[in-house]
Amino acid sequence: MDVDQSRSNSDSDSGASFDSLDFPELVKPNARIVKLNQEVIDGLQAALKHNPEMNLLAIFPKDYNERRRGKRKATAPGEIRYKKLPPPPPIRPPAPLGQRDFCVDVIALSKTPIVIHSLSDEASAFLASLLEPHASFKTLLDSPENLKEAIKQMLAQPEKLWEDPIRGVVLKCNDNLAVKVVRGYNDPTEYTSMQYLAEHAPDIPAPKPHGFIKLDTIHVIFMTFIPSVTLEKVWADLTDRNKTSIQHELNKIFLK
Repeated sequence: MDVDQSRSNSDSDSGASFDSLDFPELVKPNARIVKLNQEVIDGLQAALKHNPEMNLLAIFPKDYNERRRGKRKATAPGEIRYKKLPPPPPIRPPAPLGQRDFCVDVIALSKTPIVIHSLSDEASAFLASLLEPHASFKTLLDSPENLKEAIKQMLAQPEKLWEDPIRGVVLKCNDNLAVKVVRGYNDPTEYTSMQYLAEHAPDIPAPKPHGFIKLDTIHVIFMTFIPSVTLEKVWADLTDRNKTSIQHELNKIFLK
């Protein structure tokens, strides 16, 4: 095999023949292909500098094989155009534990409110008062935007009776009304249970329902405010006699 044959093989896609691998000193690099590869590498590096997460397949020259085989004219310097993809969105670290505010999250992501169960006069009056001191119920309920704004103002109330950054919050509206704002995931059981007790067992000391609004998966449940402490908080300090008395009271309620 002569040198000319080896050189002709260097122009092929394989770049070198079996014989040229045995005699690398006889093979001269193809300047055209070397230049092409360098242009492609420079372009890819420039794209990666702009966006380190760039999809290289999306910007790799589609005519690379044709140009490598010499079937397409080489591109003039500076003429290569690589598709620039937008930079990746910034990674937002989660808020440290104890610093998230459920109400702030709801306000930021709030959707158009949907009234599932009508608001009582007291709940309507409370929400209307957050917009204007003398706003009418009709003005509030006839405008979803007004209702949404009233709920936002309500969520800014400072008096929180209970709060969990993930699950929800309970706010005191006034001396007679409270509101529970929780993630409901299309489960209205809590509200319908209060409705059932109010209709069929009104003597049970449970909150009375005052209206139910949905903001996407967020449930806004108005109910009677009953000032008290939870049994969980005081149970350890109760005497056996107190605990037995509570048990008897609960039996009377649930065994009716």
